Amino acid sequence: MSFKQFILFFSLIGALLPRIGNADGLERFDSPASWQQDAELTDVFFLNEKLGWAVGAQGVILRTVDGGKHWATISTVPRTDVEGTDLKQKLRNMQSLADVDQLKPVRCRFETVHFVDANSGWIAGGYEYPYIDRSRAIVMKTDDGGMTWRQIKGLVLPRIRKLQFKNQFDGWAVGDKSNLYQTGIYVTSDGGNTWSSQSSGRLQNWLTGDATSDGFVLLDEQNRMSKVTEALSKFSIVMGEPTGRIRDLSMLDDQRGLAVGDSGAILKTDNGGLSWGQSPQFNLPLLNQFDFQSLTHTADKFWVVGHPGSRVISIDKRSGQVAYHPTPAM
Repeated sequence: MSFKQFILFFSLIGALLPRIGNADGLERFDSPASWQQDAELTDVFFLNEKLGWAVGAQGVILRTVDGGKHWATISTVPRTDVEGTDLKQKLRNMQSLADVDQLKPVRCRFETVHFVDANSGWIAGGYEYPYIDRSRAIVMKTDDGGMTWRQIKGLVLPRIRKLQFKNQFDGWAVGDKSNLYQTGIYVTSDGGNTWSSQSSGRLQNWLTGDATSDGFVLLDEQNRMSKVTEALSKFSIVMGEPTGRIRDLSMLDDQRGLAVGDSGAILKTDNGGLSWGQSPQFNLPLLNQFDFQSLTHTADKFWVVGHPGSRVISIDKRSGQVAYHPTPAM
């Protein structure tokens, strides 16, 4: 390859890579607001019966304070006018936003959201670089219930698909594997500022999962669920007729869990994720019109989101009654 061909090759690669273009690594640009109106919702989380959040494509972040009856959009544009902030802090905030790009909304695809209390929470997702089989994680944190978000900088993690915290310091995440994080399972003990790879016995890209007292129940790219501990990595058995692609799972305790996916698919396990089967309790009309992406639960309801993203769906645990809650028009 001649020197001129060498330069041309890498110029083309640079043109094909997604535009990041900012010091903080976040893609910021002006796009039609209508893109967010029906953006796919990828995760939902409730802290209690009233307070919940949902995230998705196009940088969508939603918040409810009335148990999902109404949802409001939260912007990722940093604010300088937060109530209770003193004048010196406001001036520092304004100075940090001197770059006009910082005032544009983040359009990263957020994959996961988690809060440990009404103030402290994290959202994460990332970008995939085409043609080179690499991805990059974006992790953002809030200390004021989502009113403002800041990126955790300096991370070299690949894309994160699922993230949970036990407290303000200790958490875990699953996602893509890389040379530094070969198992696709990562743990942190400092609130997400640094991460290390968790041993699992398998080198795997994971799409989602949940923790149990002795390990994890995980879903991989081949639509296979697995029980993973330090001593065991075993594929789950799915009984009954084949289902569409599974997108998320949630363990209610160490033994019982649910998994959701395309065409309204809902599976359950009663043995810690070793086997899964369909449940007549969730064979409900109209749900097959939705492709579910995420599942969470409160004391009395299951909550699911997906595509189309114009609705958040709740299912009463006792009666099985389904309710559809519209997301805000942009």
